[in-house]
Amino acid sequence: MFNAGIIFISKNDILGCLTRKFIKIKSNKKVLWKESQFISGFGGHSIIGETPIITAIRETIEEIYEFIDIPKNTEIYKNSEKFIQLKKKFKIPGDLINYIARLIKPIFLSYEDNYYLFMCTYNNMITIMSVIKLYLSIKNNIISTIYGNKLPNTINELLIFRRYDFYKSNEIIKILRVPYKNNIILDKLFKKDIKKVISYL
Repeated sequence: MFNAGIIFISKNDILGCLTRKFIKIKSNKKVLWKESQFISGFGGHSIIGETPIITAIRETIEEIYEFIDIPKNTEIYKNSEKFIQLKKKFKIPGDLINYIARLIKPIFLSYEDNYYLFMCTYNNMITIMSVIKLYLSIKNNIISTIYGNKLPNTINELLIFRRYDFYKSNEIIKILRVPYKNNIILDKLFKKDIKKVISYL
């Protein structure tokens, strides 16, 4: 098992995300959960049989789109609270991920601490969005995403169209552009990724 991720770059910034994790705190024999937020990139754990590139692409798509099965009762789908309760992870077909991998051809940047890092451009992300949009049009009324019926076509739409009314159940709160240099606090692993991109460029 390993981890893999993709960092998406443009001339001036990197595509990142505001991520949340819950930290367990023991206080007076009680267990409390504290929410911690930080900026990071896209990626995650491998599944048995996956290559690093496939893991990186699958995790990126899962985190950005958060595929769900649409309940048969569409009124339930419109109700955000019940939607959160019914939300299921949809398994992205391997053929679709392989097809995207052949189209975008991520550049391998590094392997460190059991983590594979790949790099793609914003144009590669736009290619991913067009493929996913076509795929979802075929699976209409069966699968949806955190974007609802308004799927993004551009990077700006990717940031703007996301349905934040459902964010309480999501690991990723927002997708955003992260400048290469800034005084904002970045996740330490994401900082490493940015340094690698800068040295590559």
